[in-house]
This record gives sequence, C-alpha cells and structure tokens, in this order.
Amino acid sequence: MNQPIRLFAILSLVLVSLPGYAADTVIDQLYGVRKYELADAYYSAGQRFVDLGQTDRGAEFKAAARHIFQGYVPGQPPPAVTATPPPPPQIPSTQAVFENNLQGEKIAHFQFQKMLRGYLTESADTIRSVLADQVTVQGAPADPSALAGFLEAHPAEVGSPDELFLLDTLDLKDGPDQSVLLSIKANPDAPADLAELVPFWKGTQSYTFVRVGDTWKLSKVEGN
Repeated sequence: MNQPIRLFAILSLVLVSLPGYAADTVIDQLYGVRKYELADAYYSAGQRFVDLGQTDRGAEFKAAARHIFQGYVPGQPPPAVTATPPPPPQIPSTQAVFENNLQGEKIAHFQFQKMLRGYLTESADTIRSVLADQVTVQGAPADPSALAGFLEAHPAEVGSPDELFLLDTLDLKDGPDQSVLLSIKANPDAPADLAELVPFWKGTQSYTFVRVGDTWKLSKVEGN
C-alpha cells in the first residue's frame, strides 16, 4: 500500500474507533469541523502535487480528503455548529462530558495526527496550529518559530505515521486540570538520525495536551 493511502487509512481507523464518535453532541460537531479542516488540508496538498506534475499522488491525497470527511466539496464552508444542543436525555450534560473528558481524548488524538501530518508534509504552519502558547520539550522551553528552519534543514525521511511509531501502543488518559496525556512507543525501524536531531525521540514518548478554548493543544513533550 502506498504512503498516502496508508496515511489516511490509519487516520480513518483512528477516528472511527474512538469512543462516542457517532454521538451528535456539540463537542462532536466541533470535532466534525476539525475533520473538515483536515480534509481540506489534504485536498490542498493534493492540488499542490497536481500543480507540481505529480498527478497520481495528487489524486490520492484528494481521495483521502473525501474519505476523512464524507461529502467534502472543495471551497464549501465547513459544517455549522448548532448553538443549542438537543434537550436531554439524548445527549449528556456538559458537566458529564467534562467529567469523562471524552472530547479531550478525541481532539488530542486528532491534534497528534495533525502534528504528524505537518511533519510528514513539511508544514511548519500545520505543526504550529496544534501547539499551545508555551511548550516545553524535555523540561526546556521550545521555540515554535524555529519549526520552519528545522523542517527545511531536516525534511521527513518517511511517508506515514506507522514508520515513526508503533501505532497500536498509543494510549490516552486524563491528566490534571483537563489535560490529556498521550503516550506512544517509537518504531525501532524509524530513521536513526531522529534520536540525534530531536531531543525527545526516545523509545517511549509522552505528549501532553491542555484545553485552550474549545480545543486541546500540545504543551509538553517528553521521551524516555
């Protein structure tokens, strides 16, 4: 299976396997908007490949966009979020959703995949969009503005997330103050120079996402 197909297949499997995915709550509607944004980014990447003369690869990315968001149409506005949710008992109360932190796990998982896509497509803007205002890496403050230079100097040597991580080891759990902790193991066959270039590239990695408005953003990365 080629790299773009593998990438969106993995993303799709992740999305449909998340608990509560099919529920039509306000949080799920917000999540749907973010799925649309991801599909839109895939379609734009596909058009870029077409413009560069890579027609087949462009078609694959466009197909991925339509797979990620059913009914996606280029240029069409994303789905609107209903201001007032349906009355109980059809949906859980806002407090119940917060207690379970299901929306945090969903969005943190999505943001992690979006960050990977940013790395694999060498898009500093995509990676920056998932970062909190303050980020620490191995206990030290990180400079988001240095991303573009890093990606330019060290482009990705792989084409899909499963070449970087053992995806079946990914685990999500609640953290303090409405944070979500995502842990995952690195693929032993990932490029060896990652350990030299990236300070947190260890056998097991932990990504902390904190609530920022109606989303969750990456605030800390550690490896051990």
